[in-house]
Amino acid sequence: MEHNQFKVIVTGRYKKDIDLAVAAERIATNSEITPPQALALMQAREEKILQSRVEHVKAYGIKRSLQDVGVEIRLEPASIFLTPTENKTEQAPRPKKTWLQKIFSFKRNKTKKKQPSPAETVNWQPASQRPVKIQYKHKNPRYSSFSNAIVLLIFAAGFWYLYNNFYTQAEVYAYDEDGNPTVMVFTSSQCGAACDAVLREIKARKVPAEFIKVDQLDRHDKNYRIWETLAAGKLPLIIAGQQKVTTSSKQQLASLLGTNFGDRYLSYFEKPIYAKHFNTDGSAAIAIYGTQWCAPCTLLKQQLKNDGIQFTYIDVDKISNKQAVLSTMEIQGYPTVWIGYQRLKNTKFGRVKSAYNKNQRK
Repeated sequence: MEHNQFKVIVTGRYKKDIDLAVAAERIATNSEITPPQALALMQAREEKILQSRVEHVKAYGIKRSLQDVGVEIRLEPASIFLTPTENKTEQAPRPKKTWLQKIFSFKRNKTKKKQPSPAETVNWQPASQRPVKIQYKHKNPRYSSFSNAIVLLIFAAGFWYLYNNFYTQAEVYAYDEDGNPTVMVFTSSQCGAACDAVLREIKARKVPAEFIKVDQLDRHDKNYRIWETLAAGKLPLIIAGQQKVTTSSKQQLASLLGTNFGDRYLSYFEKPIYAKHFNTDGSAAIAIYGTQWCAPCTLLKQQLKNDGIQFTYIDVDKISNKQAVLSTMEIQGYPTVWIGYQRLKNTKFGRVKSAYNKNQRK
């Protein structure tokens, strides 16, 4: 019996805004019961084992899939039975590990987490556990599905914490054997226009990349398992160095490439724009895109000045090629703030200052 097999259990608790029809269909898809039976199970709010024994990758995939539609899932290790032998000196040979078992190491947490009662409020939030470092190396020639040049380092916080009510998505880092960042692109024929757009953009920029095809219809495919673990079902997936993006956004791709390779793969139009995001010594600077009528822009500028933090301010109304800049940088509101190649999601003064200080410490 393999140690990394789990029971997938419906706890009988569901989110308040759950769509019963959608959830019942999802339960049926991931078990052997029919949608009507799944609906009856949900209405009865009973606990039930959907899968009695599945390997960890599939188990966590089912858990994510069902929690996405509001169904709470609990994973428990499958039962392991030990049969005593008369001759203790003779032991059966250990079964060979599969490729996936070689990637992941297993460690059981001795402290079992107490499960809340059904009357308690559901509160699914990620929590950090002791990280497990996993390394995976590709084995085939350059530009094949598994390259000698690529090293994946997966940091899964609390990935083997068995008695939780949440899941943790793995983070991935891609480097070559010399420690230089590399690019990996996961696509699928089922992905459609988004994946096609990314492939065109990568090739147009002449980025040396590892292209990995995922068959979303085959859960047993090696590429599917790796992609599902790294991206939680999102395509396209582009990985470069310590960053990854799961979108076809040209601006996010440019940011990803710029962070890892400088302006080497930026377009002719992008290079002078991003050049304004750096100081003369090459260090990343704060670049604020705004307008004269933008009150939050004025406030942010004043707060940075009062704190003695230098920045570059770009008034988009005074740019001759305004629409081209807005389109290239995908600016839809003000202020929009960059620190070097990184665009900030939160433009409040405290967050900008914190991100700037963190960048300075690198």
